Amino acid sequence: MFGAKCKDLKPEILEEMWAIRSKDFERCNISDNHSIYRICEDSYKAAISHKSLVNDEHSHSALRKMAGVGLFVKQQQRDNGKAGYNNPAELLALIEDSSALKSIHPDLFEQYKFNENIGAIMRLQLGNELSPEMISQINTAYNGLSSQEKTQDVPKTGKGQDEIIMNN
Repeated sequence: MFGAKCKDLKPEILEEMWAIRSKDFERCNISDNHSIYRICEDSYKAAISHKSLVNDEHSHSALRKMAGVGLFVKQQQRDNGKAGYNNPAELLALIEDSSALKSIHPDLFEQYKFNENIGAIMRLQLGNELSPEMISQINTAYNGLSSQEKTQDVPKTGKGQDEIIMNN
């Protein structure tokens, strides 16, 4: 993903970086209308225009983490035939940073389907063996993110547990 510092790079360098990165999406069968792809392409377009997609560190971190985790999950699916994710600390950081994105840039939070994608990532994470304390931390963080809406704990298992991040 193209960060705030990339806006100072020459357009030719950014174009070369995007040409390389966009092939990662192709290799993982991520379409150009997928939210993970959209985060990266929109960041690239902003950088090419000498702008930043967001103007705060936490929102930028949320976008970068979501794009990275999304690409990782798709790579797992390609390489192993099954989506997988097991990094509870990273998930908690993603949820925390996503709170800033939701507060400061609610349009981007909605546009890039953060609530749905975080839910899908959580279901993948909760499919792993975790301590009851960690499960509680993850659910509490997610419920805090969605505090404006009535949200229930994400079930530990269920049909379609990875369909959001895989199909949008």
